[in-house]
Amino acid sequence: MNLKTKLLVIICGVLAVLCLICLVIQKTTVFSGFVEQENIQAERDMDRIRQTFLYELQNLDSLCHDWASWDDSYEFVQKQSTRFINASLSPGIFSINRINLVYYLNIDRQVIWEKIYNLDDMTILKTPDFPESQFPADHPLALFAFKNLSPGNPGVTDVLMTDLGPMLVSVRPVLTSEDQGPVVGFLVMGRLVTEKLISRFNEQTGIRFHLNPQTETSAPSERLNRHRQQPITVMESDSNTLTVQDCYADIVGRPALNITAELTRSITIAGRQAVYASLWMMLAAYVITMLTLLITIQKIAIRPLMRLAAHAEAVGQSQDLSLRLNLNRKDEIGRLGRVFDSMIQKLEQAMNQVSKSEELFRALIENSPAHVMLIQNGKFLYINPAAAREAEYSQDEIVGMNSLGMIFPEDRHLVKNWTQENVLHGKQTGRCECRYLTRSGKIRWTEMTSSTIVYKGKPTILTHAMDITEKKIAQQEYVRLEEQLHRAEKMEALGLMAGGVAHDMNNVLGAVVGYAELMLIGIPEESPFRRHVRAIMQSGQKAAAMIQDLLAVTRRGIVSSEVVNLNDEISRYAASLEYGNLKRHHPHVDMIIRLEKDLMNIKGSPVHIGKMIMNLVSNAAESIAQDGVITLTTENRYLDTPLQGYDNMQPGDYAVLMVNDTGTGISPEDISKIFEPFYTKKTMGRSGTGLGLSVVWGTVKDHHGYIDV
Repeated sequence: MNLKTKLLVIICGVLAVLCLICLVIQKTTVFSGFVEQENIQAERDMDRIRQTFLYELQNLDSLCHDWASWDDSYEFVQKQSTRFINASLSPGIFSINRINLVYYLNIDRQVIWEKIYNLDDMTILKTPDFPESQFPADHPLALFAFKNLSPGNPGVTDVLMTDLGPMLVSVRPVLTSEDQGPVVGFLVMGRLVTEKLISRFNEQTGIRFHLNPQTETSAPSERLNRHRQQPITVMESDSNTLTVQDCYADIVGRPALNITAELTRSITIAGRQAVYASLWMMLAAYVITMLTLLITIQKIAIRPLMRLAAHAEAVGQSQDLSLRLNLNRKDEIGRLGRVFDSMIQKLEQAMNQVSKSEELFRALIENSPAHVMLIQNGKFLYINPAAAREAEYSQDEIVGMNSLGMIFPEDRHLVKNWTQENVLHGKQTGRCECRYLTRSGKIRWTEMTSSTIVYKGKPTILTHAMDITEKKIAQQEYVRLEEQLHRAEKMEALGLMAGGVAHDMNNVLGAVVGYAELMLIGIPEESPFRRHVRAIMQSGQKAAAMIQDLLAVTRRGIVSSEVVNLNDEISRYAASLEYGNLKRHHPHVDMIIRLEKDLMNIKGSPVHIGKMIMNLVSNAAESIAQDGVITLTTENRYLDTPLQGYDNMQPGDYAVLMVNDTGTGISPEDISKIFEPFYTKKTMGRSGTGLGLSVVWGTVKDHHGYIDV
């Protein structure tokens, strides 16, 4: 294959590669940029919908405030005047103000007057979510709005899910026209989110959206008037349409507004057309450029090079060094011809090349990222800049220093033996990893290999090394993560096995306990067999309690969403019968409780958390053989960076429960197994079942918490 053919192949290959690169860039970068812009626009559109709902809430709250801060309303709540009802609470008022619900209540949550209208036909509606006589204390509005009787009570404005559908609700305290108290009651206004309201919102925002029926899978993570934390759900319906979903909770966290919008992918459509057009134009430009380049190279390079090759062949065949090419050109090819002509006359360039080689060698060593050192008689004779820089010394400072003095004290014996047995004796046994000290006292890792050379007539150790500190840190992190993964997998496997055994044993024990109870009914009181049957039933009941713990370990993820305060649960346990039984069995153990005053609430199951506290205290009490103390402490804690301990803790606000005891403690070989089902150092069936800490682990994980030991 001649030079022209090779050049043509190279140009075609470059053209193909360039086209492929452009296509890949367009697909991976440009198209992804369009998708990203579409997602950003989708978030903006969904935020416009959210702002529309918030604006509607603000209008409702403003109307509610105007009515609540009105002398006539203030007098009506106190005297229940029919004149006010006829003048201000007629159905026409509801229709004009587009409100479906109005409730007047006194400060005892008793309903003074109420009406709910269907604004389409002005029929009266009823719903159990709004009682006709009195609001119970656990009603969502009672929990959030009716407790504050100060004139400065801002009220509540939020979404409430009812059996009539989602409703925008505003609650305001009834005051005088000057917003003065005392508060005599509350005004509740509601506006149902109907299809007519959604249609009006579609016209206002210019976005097609609708509300979907709520299902059990609807799991909103935030309320409408809170700052967005969870991302929206964006799905591709087809190449030209995006389906965007967002969901908001009502005032008590129930799914209320499940919004679905259909958005046209205008950015991708326009971008796709622009990309394809640009690709065709680039391809045409590349073809024209490559053809022009090929013709130009043929004229200015290939033909002169063919002449130069023919002259070289002639010189080689004739061995006549007097032949000259005489190529009169001022470019690189002409220079090549002149160099070829004067090649024989420049033998001195060989000596210059030696000098250049020495400079190249020094440049390589001085600029190499590897550590290069010469050690003679145990002292540094030379060290390159990279090694000196890592050790935090200058090259002049480190020359003459004892080489072993920089090695970490615990590794000096290792390095000394490796050097004597392998390097000085000429054995090739691979590399040596050790730690060394920098000037500031930092400990770093290095991997080195050495050989013996003769320098200035003396044996000298030539060492090449690389800093592997980051590699060692990564290896340690890998080992730690591998151990953590192994522990999690083992916990899951043991939980699954325990669950299967628990279900089977539960069926067997049900029969044992049931038949024992039937036998007790049929055996006379004076029968000597009665106590044996009672013992069988009691043993079966104890085994059933163990089975319940097993089932608690395996029923992961079933946690009720209630507002829980750890201080309340600790106080409730301290006053419980279980704690009394614990004190009776362990009279030598005292419990000290230190509770933070304003401890943050958490969301979860009081039953599971109470059982967790009981298991922790029971486990601590059983570890104390003599007189001892168990200390329960709560506090608020904020983590701004992740922490690595027994468990990886992520940044955020946490309510912390600490249980300390003066017992024997946990041995290092047992600490990784304490949360496994049935793992216990106590006598099984007497002082422990091996399930208490497994229940604690499962409860903490179900509440998205962390454990540190």
